[in-house]
Amino acid sequence: MRRVPSLRKVQSHAVVELDDKYGTTVQARLDHMGSGLYQVLLVAAIGGGSLAISLDSVAAMNTAFARAYSMEDWQRSLLPTLAAMGSMLGLFMAGPLSDWRGRKVVLVVALCMTACSHLLLATLPARFVDASVVLALRFALGLSTSIQLPVGMILAVESCPSSARAQIIFGIQMLNALGNVGEGFLVMNLMPHFGEAASDNWRLYCLFMGSTALAMVPLMSCLLESPSFLAVKGDAQTCVQVLDKIARLHGLPPLQDDVKIIDEVKEEPMRNLWDIAGVFRSMIVSHFGLVVMLAMADSSRAFFVLGSAYVWKDLYQLMPPQRVDATVLNVISTFAPVVGLIISQRMLRFGVRTIAFVCSLQAAGALMSLMDPQVRSHWRSLLACIVLTKMTYGPLHTCLALMKAESFPTEIRVCAFAVISMVAELSGVMGQVLVEGLKENQNASSWTAHRLNLFFLLLMCSVLLCGLLTYATPGQSGDGRKLREYLPGHELKLGAIRRVRSDGSITDFLEVQSDSDSDGEQASMPLRRPSTVPNLKRSGMD
Repeated sequence: MRRVPSLRKVQSHAVVELDDKYGTTVQARLDHMGSGLYQVLLVAAIGGGSLAISLDSVAAMNTAFARAYSMEDWQRSLLPTLAAMGSMLGLFMAGPLSDWRGRKVVLVVALCMTACSHLLLATLPARFVDASVVLALRFALGLSTSIQLPVGMILAVESCPSSARAQIIFGIQMLNALGNVGEGFLVMNLMPHFGEAASDNWRLYCLFMGSTALAMVPLMSCLLESPSFLAVKGDAQTCVQVLDKIARLHGLPPLQDDVKIIDEVKEEPMRNLWDIAGVFRSMIVSHFGLVVMLAMADSSRAFFVLGSAYVWKDLYQLMPPQRVDATVLNVISTFAPVVGLIISQRMLRFGVRTIAFVCSLQAAGALMSLMDPQVRSHWRSLLACIVLTKMTYGPLHTCLALMKAESFPTEIRVCAFAVISMVAELSGVMGQVLVEGLKENQNASSWTAHRLNLFFLLLMCSVLLCGLLTYATPGQSGDGRKLREYLPGHELKLGAIRRVRSDGSITDFLEVQSDSDSDGEQASMPLRRPSTVPNLKRSGMD
């Protein structure tokens, strides 16, 4: 009887040993299986969940709630405040929960919470419901959506081959951008007065968003847990089973054909939150410069994106009367992020850093053009500058998301991703607050030319800083780097691991090489594999 699959920590990698002769790393096995049906399911489920989130027109819905529930001024001001607080709390919770309990369960619960909140807002009668209930539900929406976005991104990153990782993340972001297009059409048809008129059908809008999120729950439930997380958790048997399910979906033979799995397995002790906090503290100490650079780059991006998105409606209203309605211009501009993602996906061979830097230059040029009053006064030139700027939203977000995901090990990946995103969220809120601070009142006409140009200058500096920091970030994170399961340590006497050789298939052996020993020679630890299977070419994994 062969023994139960086990896991062995080899510096920063987890080696899955099926028996005394066969072992492989999780990432190497995923690379060997390549892209297939399961990656399509990942894009559809996680991208569909992101689409349901991006359908929400926050400003219009808050206006509709305030009118329908006869909210006082202080209650209306609490709507965006509580949503932002919920978003911050969600990002704070996303990392520890998913790095402790798993990616899939946290993702499904967050999506169910999003669907229930929207459906309750659509069905609660205004005459029997207090405004505090609406405030609580908007807080819940901010909490659930902020959990769903980083956890879904990390689950996709950890469940796909390195060569297809960027394309898969770009595909998910494409669906998210299509949600923004859907938002434009929904507002134009269901809430043409942006929630200010009684004829705006905000209940149907909420019902549509809730139904979309609810429809994604069965699809999301079909996803498998991250095999990298299972390896870090110490659950070798489930990790191998997940890899085998992916292999069957791809039409490949599973790893366990020659291995007998014993049903009664002694469970590995589960990591607790203190273990995760300890690793995270070590990561901050050892990678402080990288964390700061990524946080500054993402914060600059968030300030640019949220600040500029907040001012577009004012520019439409400041435009002299034209033959084209402002709502039509808004719908046309919602296609810009989709176009930007399509073009950037074709340019991945140049690397995510180059793409982000070029996008920052494009956005800065468009913002500089908007500082000219003549450009803002005509709908064609105004729309062109807005489209050029919004084309960079998706690529900048996707490039930074890939870099954040690949820079940190599996055991704290969501924690690090969420902390950086939380800092960026604060910066984005500051951009929106600055818009209101520079205006004398809530009307677009309260902008002065000097203050509007000053705000455009700040946006230009912000997006240029984002591009420069992204381009200057060291390493190869974001360009298909092999994922690590653990933060590199110094447990092995042979020294730091230098290379792990495996293609994830049934090959002769898995070779782990270390740095030079005291004699100046490299040491290796081969794991012999069955000789009855085909011998396939091996490839290196950094």
